Amino acid sequence: MAPRLTKVTGQSIDNCARLALTEDASTSDTSFRQVIWRCAQFRRSAWTDCRFHTTTFDRRSIFEDCAFVRCRFEGGHTHLCGEFRRCRFVDCTFDSVTFWGARLSECLFTSVFENMIFFGPEAERGGPTPTATDFNQCDFTDSTFLDTDFRLGIDVSSCTFPNGFDPHWLYPVPREQT
Repeated sequence: MAPRLTKVTGQSIDNCARLALTEDASTSDTSFRQVIWRCAQFRRSAWTDCRFHTTTFDRRSIFEDCAFVRCRFEGGHTHLCGEFRRCRFVDCTFDSVTFWGARLSECLFTSVFENMIFFGPEAERGGPTPTATDFNQCDFTDSTFLDTDFRLGIDVSSCTFPNGFDPHWLYPVPREQT
């Protein structure tokens, strides 16, 4: 029998007041819809078969040594703004979401990215929150990119990508023959 899907809708998970750190937690088969995570702090935690739709991890959220397995991040108002340190995104799908001011360090992605733009420091600022995404030694080698590119001065020089993928080439426009 398949596990029952838990639904969490329209909530704000706010750890700002007590800055509570959650360690070694495990969440599976949960759909988060219109959920805002404020100051979320997770270490060595895992999400498996979860769906994050129009969900926000604010810029004060920190995920350290966490795993997201077969998760789906989707929706034009899904903003992943937090800091991700040594996290693994295994068999995940990112569809039309924004890594808006996110900081990703030593993360591993074996994921599909669809309809995505990663903005660098030359992007227009969106109010008081920076829009640039910061990458440091992330591994995208086993990821797939569909209609996805990295632009406006973003530095991905410390990251690895699939053979033949140029992160600064606007996909899916064909390259000119030389």
